Formats: sequence, C-alpha cells, structure tokens
Amino acid sequence: MVPHRAQRAALQEAFPELCVIDAATGLPARSAIDTVERFQGGERTVVLVSATGRTCWRRARSCSTRGG
Repeated sequence: MVPHRAQRAALQEAFPELCVIDAATGLPARSAIDTVERFQGGERTVVLVSATGRTCWRRARSCSTRGG
C-alpha cells in the first residue's frame, strides 16, 4: 500500500511478479501494489506500507484502523 500513484508505478515496475499485465495495453490489469485510496474497503492477510513522509504514514494508518 503506497500513498502516491507514481510510487505505485515505480514499485509495479520493480516487482513485475506482483502484477498481471494486460496483453493489449502492456499496463497492469491487477496488482498486489496499490494506493491507500484504492485499498480502502479491501482485506489482506498481510499489508506492507511504503510511506514517503509522516502525512503518508498517517493516511495509511487511518485506513487500516478504520477497517478500510
């Protein structure tokens, strides 16, 4: 779970094994790496949070403590 779309794109590129690529567009169709906003309402057994600053960490923590 990451706070920024650019950070998500960089991690998807770095870890292609965590993505399902759409053959027509070459873009990720599904990914285990996503933004805080897109994760809300979801559940996972394990969640890794990648933050770029204090505010980002608060957003991720808020998402997890509200139950999505």
